[in-house]
Amino acid sequence: MTRARRPPSALSADDALPLGHHGPGHSPVPDLPDPPDPPDLPGSCEDLPARPYPPDDAATPNAERRHRTDPGRGAMDPTDVFVGRAAELATLTAELAAAASGRGRAVVVVGAPGVGKTRLVLRALDVAREAGADHVVLQGGCVERPGPHYPSVPFAPFVEALRRLRGTDAPPAVLAAAREWARPAASPAPHSPDATDATAGEDQVYRRFTELLDVLEAAAAWRPVVVLVDDLQWADPSSLALLVFLARSVTTEAILLAATLRDTGTTPHEHLDRAVAELHRAPAVRWLALDPLPDDDVAALVHQIRGPQTAEHEVGAVVRRAEGNALAAAELAQHHGGDDHLPRTYASAVAARLTGLSPDALDVLRVVATVGRAVEPDAIGRLVAALRSQGPPAHTLPVGDDRSLEEAVRSGLLVRAGSGYALRHGLDREVVYRAIPPWLGRRLHGHVARELGRSPAGGGPERLAELADHWSRSGDEAAAFEACVAAGRAAVRVRAFPEAVALLRRALGHRDRLEPPLPGTAPSVLPAAEVRLELAEALRLSGDVDGGIALLEDTLDAGMSTGTLRAGTPGAGAPDEDPLSGPTPPELQARCWERLAWFRRETGDGEGANAAYLRALETLPTPDPTPTRARVMASHAASSMIFGSLDEAGARAQEALAVAAASGSDAARASALDTWGVVAALRGDADEGLRALREAREVAVACGSDDELWRAVSNTAYVLQNVGREEESVDVVVAAVRDLGDGAHHPPAAVTAVGNAVSALILLGRWDEAMDWVAWCSARRPAAGLAAHIALTEAEVRVHRGDGATQALAVAHDLVDRSAEPELTAALWRVHAEHLAWRGDTAAARDAVDRSVEALARSDDPESLLGALTVALRIEADAVLLPGAADPARVERLAALAASVAATSPDDLPDVRLGSALCAAETARARSDGAPPWAAVVELARQVGRPLRLAYALLRLAEHELVTGARRPAAEHLAEAHAVAERLAAAPVVAAVEAVARRARVALTTPEPAEAPARAAAPFGLTTRELEVLHLLADGASNRQIARGLFISERTAAVHVSHILAKLGASSRQQAAAAAHRAGLLVTR
Repeated sequence: MTRARRPPSALSADDALPLGHHGPGHSPVPDLPDPPDPPDLPGSCEDLPARPYPPDDAATPNAERRHRTDPGRGAMDPTDVFVGRAAELATLTAELAAAASGRGRAVVVVGAPGVGKTRLVLRALDVAREAGADHVVLQGGCVERPGPHYPSVPFAPFVEALRRLRGTDAPPAVLAAAREWARPAASPAPHSPDATDATAGEDQVYRRFTELLDVLEAAAAWRPVVVLVDDLQWADPSSLALLVFLARSVTTEAILLAATLRDTGTTPHEHLDRAVAELHRAPAVRWLALDPLPDDDVAALVHQIRGPQTAEHEVGAVVRRAEGNALAAAELAQHHGGDDHLPRTYASAVAARLTGLSPDALDVLRVVATVGRAVEPDAIGRLVAALRSQGPPAHTLPVGDDRSLEEAVRSGLLVRAGSGYALRHGLDREVVYRAIPPWLGRRLHGHVARELGRSPAGGGPERLAELADHWSRSGDEAAAFEACVAAGRAAVRVRAFPEAVALLRRALGHRDRLEPPLPGTAPSVLPAAEVRLELAEALRLSGDVDGGIALLEDTLDAGMSTGTLRAGTPGAGAPDEDPLSGPTPPELQARCWERLAWFRRETGDGEGANAAYLRALETLPTPDPTPTRARVMASHAASSMIFGSLDEAGARAQEALAVAAASGSDAARASALDTWGVVAALRGDADEGLRALREAREVAVACGSDDELWRAVSNTAYVLQNVGREEESVDVVVAAVRDLGDGAHHPPAAVTAVGNAVSALILLGRWDEAMDWVAWCSARRPAAGLAAHIALTEAEVRVHRGDGATQALAVAHDLVDRSAEPELTAALWRVHAEHLAWRGDTAAARDAVDRSVEALARSDDPESLLGALTVALRIEADAVLLPGAADPARVERLAALAASVAATSPDDLPDVRLGSALCAAETARARSDGAPPWAAVVELARQVGRPLRLAYALLRLAEHELVTGARRPAAEHLAEAHAVAERLAAAPVVAAVEAVARRARVALTTPEPAEAPARAAAPFGLTTRELEVLHLLADGASNRQIARGLFISERTAAVHVSHILAKLGASSRQQAAAAAHRAGLLVTR
């Protein structure tokens, strides 16, 4: 029998101890136990526990394994035994077949430790291969993590899995892409001036995920791919997120994702909880739960291992003690010797094997257990020699005559792993490791760390994480500090932010235990403030902005009174200087203040952000232009713009541009140009604004700042919308999203730009498209602040349509209230007030619109303020018709404020002009003036292309005409308002028009509209969107292809297809296409 798997690579002179080469059951890096206090820093080396080792299912790591028997007994090697599981095996082979046919699948096999999860998957692969399948199997194991505060190896199972492509005949391009992903190129660290946007971390993570998906899809085009992740319960957070992403993304590829998961009744940490929940929701994921083996199957397993002549009382003893656990049954069956001394647990069985081994053989096992994975013989020799000599390892010291190595192999605990050796199973390794005395364990870890350090293979993130773990366990605090910092930075470069947080926290713990340098000795340790700054940025990028703020505030001194940086553990006081590294440089202090300001801005704390920016500038020793000063000034300008002070934002952006030019900081220049572009446009110089934004985009591309690139796209869309070029606004965003490739694989940062496009689509009356994009955004699970904006846009459409508005507003309020952005708050209360106005609740509507105006008290944005005042004056005009509800004084206050805003606003912004006209017309209606200027509002709404405003203005114009006796034009205007509102599906306006028509006894015959509807009615009642879907359907596109082509979700595409079939009376897609051709629906597009 053979297994479709490659062995884990072992240590060689050219690639010593490479992380990710550990085979199934041979995980690379353990983690620290829960420390007493504080929970995020490790204790001393004596407190370190035994290393945890996955997976739980026995599997020999040899690539080609065959049945092995003992000629004297007719017994079979236990690693080749498979019994029972017929139903589960059939399910797995069916999933393999489905995946091989291009219907990507995912399977999670769940069961107790040792129940046979991995063995089941490997057996299914054997069955499939015997039936002619030609899968390439990429297998990787995970590393146990005691808790979420501890570092783990980022992406370890996937790195190991990709490396199994080595030695295959995969296309060179696939091999090159796999090698590149396993050793990703460095990218700027997030604490650098280049990191500015809240979505930066998400962008980087998403890019890394899609790169792996591209590798797997390319490999699947060569041969069907099986990715097997062992022991999911020990996976690092980044690997869990990556697995969930892949499970959702491989539905049309020849890829099977398989994972094994221990069922212990509880999950080790919150990341696994979330991943399991997401996998349960994914439609392509199949769950297989393995129960303990029945007694008959355990008995059959014993007979296969020990031979058919095994005494029944021996079989019964194994069945009784194994309790249905395949691994325990195999171990007991192989080493059964009698009830008096037979081990009851796996640990006892392994300990029995250790009894009687020579000290040399025990040293070999100790070395391999400490390394934690496959090791080359030469490296074993060097480490054993170092252990015996109590000195550094020699470079070519072999194990004497290989006798100790052979003895360890004969014990059954050590097995071949490629060209090296590894312990047979993770539980074996745990027993051996726990038996090592603490003093000897520290020495061993130090030797292993030095062995890793001498490797010429480089310092990839996985290797550095492993090195940090060994130094941490060695007791060498200085080396451990440096290694943890290096590993944390490497984790940031590969977007493994939770692991970076754990590693940098661990680094600070080691630093706290360092001794100060002797008097007169120059400090040489990295400043604690530098590490804390990097840790704060990693916290932010992992989604814990509040944690980053708390850390920076503590670092800068909780009182914010002196600016002195704390050097040690939080709460340890604020010494004048770091005893290990000397005074904190002012530039570093300024960087800490700048980051604190940006973090506060992201949480909506505008005042706190402004104060921190000022402290950052005060901290810099001179006004000389430096990249740090440029970064601070550019960030301050952006914050001022976000919180509504355009004059301050413009002045600060210009100052930042000058300093950026003098200091050569391109990232700061791009940021300042982004801000200046928006400010210039809102001040009335749209050409200058768009020029600045084009330049910002070019600079961002040149310096590789994704943050500023997407900020430029979003701001360009915003400016184009404000100057009345909404169609261009939408096109800019759609083009940017399309540039990223497949519509199903866009990074979260694209949601920011799409949100601005949605706003433009709402103004244009293209609400179906807007809702499609809202669904697109929501499917990408945006961060809280952006989710608030998306929820607001959905609520606005639902209010306009009168469909589900109450629930949508409740969701939006829940999210917006957390963001604390004044313009977002103002917009939501404006929409809420409009909803209440349509319902006739005057008191509640007044309260809501007052909140909107109040939120804009410090805003320089005339469009937002006029939008709120338009709704406020409309409420007062409606109140005139209600007994005792009129408030003339309130009308005059609002009218004066509207007139003041209009007088001081640029007159070339279309929505400002339309808002001013609406305020004037509503004021006249509230005052019962003789001639409210609704005709001017109608023409202006036509001119700038605001169909909802047009329908509303036509309604009010018709009301005035009916009062003055002009029934013919009133009837025409009511009919047009009705037609426009119906096309939009704006139910509240439709109902209002129909109510006026009934009262006036005017027939709503639809005239030829002055403006051709954007969505002309089609035969069979098909909507414009359904016609678009129909064209793609007739071309043979699948639902997924339709979704990609129209940038909608696959589920939305399926709903459109169902509606089309129903309206055409067709029972299949082919019949629908034929009917469309006969009806002439596909002549033009």
